[in-house]
Amino acid sequence: MRNRQGIIKNQTFFEDVKLIDITPNLLKIYVNKIYKKYSLNSAKNSIGFLNPLLHEAYILREIQEDVSKFVITSSKKIHL
Repeated sequence: MRNRQGIIKNQTFFEDVKLIDITPNLLKIYVNKIYKKYSLNSAKNSIGFLNPLLHEAYILREIQEDVSKFVITSSKKIHL
């Protein structure tokens, strides 16, 4: 639970974005930023926390499509 609270507290990327305005492109930008900024496990935790939330929002019809299904995440850290 402590890790989840830290993720919510420290992630301001979506601070001013409405749920309905999250697009696959915006989500991919977020994912790329997380993979560049944090270790692989921290990035996986952050994205692993967000994806079920987006899926649940889709099930509840709060968003039109499940944008998390359009973004492919890496299983290993890529150095650019």
